[in-house]
Amino acid sequence: MSRFYFKCSDIGYQCSFETNAATEKDILPKIKMHHKYAHGFKEIPDDVMTKIMGAIHEQ
Repeated sequence: MSRFYFKCSDIGYQCSFETNAATEKDILPKIKMHHKYAHGFKEIPDDVMTKIMGAIHEQ
């Protein structure tokens, strides 16, 4: 069964955060929570969300 993976460093941050989940739907809340508390985003701007979506990969 495949999983979805994300690394914050893949979108240009000097950040060691990595996460994975069974579905893309399940990984997004983890990423949003991380960006809120680690990077100070109340809401993720569209350009950053585009980078995030491009960096999520399935293995």
